[in-house]
Amino acid sequence: MVFSSLRLGIVIRVFFIFILLLFLVFSLNHEQWYVTSAVSGLTVLLLLLELIFLAERSEHQLARFMMALKSKDFCGYSLKDAEKTGNYFLKNAFSAIISEIQNIRIEKEIHYRYLQMVVEHVSVALICFSPDGRIHFQNKAADELLECKTCKKITDLSGAVPELPGYLEKFEPGEQRVIKINISGKTCHLLARCAVFKLREEEFRLVSLQDIKSELEERELESWQKLIRVLTHEIMNSVTPISSLSEAMNEMLSAGEGNRKDSSKLTDKEIANLRESLISIESRSKGLVQFIGSYKRLTRLPEPDPENVPLAGLFKEVVSLIRPEAKKYDIEIETRLSDPELKIFADKEQMKQVLINLLKNSIDSLKEVNGGSILLSAFPASPGRVLVQVKDNGPGISPDIIDNIFIPFFTTKKGGSGIGLSLSREIARKNKGYISVHSEPGEGVMFNLELLS
Repeated sequence: MVFSSLRLGIVIRVFFIFILLLFLVFSLNHEQWYVTSAVSGLTVLLLLLELIFLAERSEHQLARFMMALKSKDFCGYSLKDAEKTGNYFLKNAFSAIISEIQNIRIEKEIHYRYLQMVVEHVSVALICFSPDGRIHFQNKAADELLECKTCKKITDLSGAVPELPGYLEKFEPGEQRVIKINISGKTCHLLARCAVFKLREEEFRLVSLQDIKSELEERELESWQKLIRVLTHEIMNSVTPISSLSEAMNEMLSAGEGNRKDSSKLTDKEIANLRESLISIESRSKGLVQFIGSYKRLTRLPEPDPENVPLAGLFKEVVSLIRPEAKKYDIEIETRLSDPELKIFADKEQMKQVLINLLKNSIDSLKEVNGGSILLSAFPASPGRVLVQVKDNGPGISPDIIDNIFIPFFTTKKGGSGIGLSLSREIARKNKGYISVHSEPGEGVMFNLELLS
């Protein structure tokens, strides 16, 4: 018999036990009532056992519920089980918890389906694997790009792309690089990024691969066009005067009809003009040779020798070298580190050259500014990366030329070579870093140098 209230059930059972005990005592006082005494005693015992079972039923149901909660499996548990406890409050508590867990499950399923749809919809190939090489997930874009739908390990990718497993195994957290691979006889340029995360103390690596061949070709064509314009401009600036001066000199030395003029008939003024023309030709020729030398310097950078470089020491060395020049124009240089132990993994001498180039660029922009100041700072960026910033309070860079400042030989400075910033970007690239610039007219310039930590 199941009562709607545990309390009522216990009260009724205790009442019956009390009545039967009285009847048992009464029957024991009559010698002929053996059977009645035995039946009464047995009934009292059964009621006591049933009372104990009733009291423990809630405990058992609670234990079952807790085990179901632990295993997150309520298939063998329902609200009818809660009702069997006879405890109104326990039944309501179970009902509320089960309902909440079901809602959470539904929300998690909705979020999972949503995330799965987004991941499958993006055109970027995603591969998630553990350090032992087991692939836990790859989206549809990865299946199509790598032509491998049943790969269980990254080594299985070698069937379609032999060199790709080697690239993936060497990826560092936060690293970004462009890799060139061959898929089914077609060359692909992939922008690869790597992120590391942990789930339940297990480490996973998520690598994204984006085919950027068309973007690279477009950027390459645009870069070549800009470079050719600059090269043409610089070369024409040197060759045109040389050609004009040579033509003028030829006319002074010509007697007409292809005959050479007698040098003894040259006037002092003509000789002086010839000498000035030769000096100009020499000067322009040297400038052109210097220009070609700068180009060779830009295209023949040595390979970096990376090491762990403390930024505190590097900043101190760079500032000590550049401060005398800054003092000439009353420019203050301040350094700031978010952590005194902050380090970068790069070639120290090459990074010193980059920072000097960036600081000199800021000094040049502050020469006509009263109260000029430069802030050299560094702080952690994304995992495994450090961001170094060079910020000044100068006039800023005009929006119409900011996209050209990293083009080789492009310069707005009088007497500038135009290779400082392009050289700095190339050095940063070789050290697996990147330089970007942000500027608003009248609000100064901020160079961002991102490097491996």
